[in-house]
Amino acid sequence: MYRIFGLARCEVVPTYKTLLRSVHPEDRALVRMTVREALRIGRHPSFDCRVIRPDGEVRSVHVRYEVLHDEAERAVRLEGTVHDITGRKALEKRLEHQAFHDSLTGLSNRALFMDRLGHALARVERHERFVALLFVDLDDFKLVNDSFGHEVGDRLLAAVAEKLQECVRPQDTIARLGGDEFTVLLEDVEDVGDAAHVAERITEALRCPFHLGEHWIFTGASVGVVLGTSARDRPESLLRDADLTLYEAKRLGKARYEVFDPGTNHRSASRLELKRDLGQALERDEFRVLYQPKMLLRTGGIIGTEALVRWEHPERGLISPSEFVPLAEETGFIIPIGYKVLEEACRQVRAWQKRYPDAPQTMYINLSARQFNDPRLVGEVTKAVRETGVEPDSLALEISENVLMSNPQLALDKLRSLRELGARRGG
Repeated sequence: MYRIFGLARCEVVPTYKTLLRSVHPEDRALVRMTVREALRIGRHPSFDCRVIRPDGEVRSVHVRYEVLHDEAERAVRLEGTVHDITGRKALEKRLEHQAFHDSLTGLSNRALFMDRLGHALARVERHERFVALLFVDLDDFKLVNDSFGHEVGDRLLAAVAEKLQECVRPQDTIARLGGDEFTVLLEDVEDVGDAAHVAERITEALRCPFHLGEHWIFTGASVGVVLGTSARDRPESLLRDADLTLYEAKRLGKARYEVFDPGTNHRSASRLELKRDLGQALERDEFRVLYQPKMLLRTGGIIGTEALVRWEHPERGLISPSEFVPLAEETGFIIPIGYKVLEEACRQVRAWQKRYPDAPQTMYINLSARQFNDPRLVGEVTKAVRETGVEPDSLALEISENVLMSNPQLALDKLRSLRELGARRGG
C-alpha cells in the first residue's frame, strides 16, 4: 500500500481517511458510496479508482475486499487487496484508441464516425439545428502513389489530415474511411450554406501544394455535402448520399464541392453501377478495339490508324468513352484496359502489314496518365511487340502534355526507354 500510494512509512498512518485523501478527487464519491454500501448490506465488492501520489503521478488501482463481521453479525471491518493496474489501463486505452482510430493519420475511423453521426442525428430535433456530412476524396491520388511511391502517398494522407483539422472547429469530427477517403461531421449547422462554406474552405486548402521532403505534391479534392435534418435520417443513407454527391463533383471537373440534390441521385447511382461493373467487364472481355483511319488532308491518303476502345455492356449496349474512361482512370482499371488495347492494336497492325505490305501502317495508341506512369509500361510494350511480331516503329504512342509535365524527369526517362525500343511519340 505504501509503495502503490507513494507514501513514507514513518510519516503516514494508513487509516481509511488518510488513504481516501490520496484518491483522485473525481473518484472519491465512488469510493465512499461503495464502502458505505458494503458495510450496510455486507456485499463483497471490487472497484477501480485512481490515486494521486505525493509527487503528482496518477496511478490506477483495483480494490477488492470482503466485509468481516463480529459475533453479533455486525459489519466491523473491511479486509482486502489493492493492485496497481496502471499498465493494464494504459494498454486498454491504447487498444480502444486503435479500435476506433486510423493508425496512419490518428483520425477517427469509420466505426467511430458512424457512431458519432448517429448520436448527432439523435440530437437534431432537440436543438433545432442540423448536422452536415462532408465526403472528401483526393483527386488523382493513385497517380501520386504510382509516380512517387506509397511512402510519399502515406505522408500526403497524413498532411491532408492535418490540413482538414485546420479547416474545421475542434468539436467537429474528421475520419479517414480508408484509402484517400475522408469524412467530416459538422454539428449545430444552421443551414446548408454553413456546410458549403466549410466545403469551399477545404477545397481551397487542398489546392495548395504539399512539400513532402524533396517533392512538391499538387493535388486537389472533390467534396460531397449532405444535410441531416431529422433524427429519422439514417447514418448509412447520409453517407451514401454524400458519396453519390462526391462523384457528381468529380464528374463536373474535380477540385470542387457539390451539395446533395435528389435529382442528381439517380445519375450518380448509375455512375457508381458502371464503376462496379468495370472490374467484371475486364473479366468478361467486354471491351472492344475499333480503328479510325488518319488521313492527310492535302492528299487524301491514309497515313495511319488510331486505336479506339469501346465498352460493349451486356445491358446498356455500347458505352461512350466519355462515360467510362474517367471512371477507369479513377479506379485504376484504365491500366489493364490500356494494355489490352495495346496488345490488340499491335496484333491488328501486324496483320495489316502482312496483307498490305506496301501500305503505310502506323498505329496510333493513346496512353493515359496512369498507364504512362505505370512502372510496367516499357516492359508491357516490349512484350506486345515481341509476341505480335510488329515493328516497333509502327507504333506511335500518343501522350498529352499534362502527363509529361506532371513529372518531367520520370517522363524523359520513360520516353528514352520507349524510343530505344523503337516506338514513336504520337503527340
